[in-house]
Amino acid sequence: MSEREPDYISELIKLYMQAASVMGGFRLPVYNPFTIEGDPNGRSTAIILMLGKEKTMKMSDVAERFAFSPSSATILVDRMVKQRLVKRVPQEDDRRIILIALDEEGQRVYKRLSTDLSSSIDNLMSPLTDEEKDEFVGLFLKIVAGLKKKSEK
Repeated sequence: MSEREPDYISELIKLYMQAASVMGGFRLPVYNPFTIEGDPNGRSTAIILMLGKEKTMKMSDVAERFAFSPSSATILVDRMVKQRLVKRVPQEDDRRIILIALDEEGQRVYKRLSTDLSSSIDNLMSPLTDEEKDEFVGLFLKIVAGLKKKSEK
């Protein structure tokens, strides 16, 4: 397997969310078991998948990585806290920084999503060689960069 193999699923999810945001909410039809209940645009699902890999994220990183406004990120995270999917983790050394992490329910959801999504993406990409997978991710990066450039004009 290529060096990028373990990360390509996370990378594709992150890129997809950025592309969807740039394109004004356009998204591919992804339904259960790949999204959580009550998450019609997949944003909470993407945050859960990213937190499952990274363990914690700053609120500002949530907004930046998924191309949300800071207020949209706050509203979304508030909803996820009420659903007990994530929890806020204040930092003792700097109270201005708030991290979010998966709560117990979020960890359970992450395990299910991660297993189901990884299996499906692996099946989808199974006809591709390692080189073709790398090329696919590279092309998707190019598409996202082009969309960002157009949206900034």
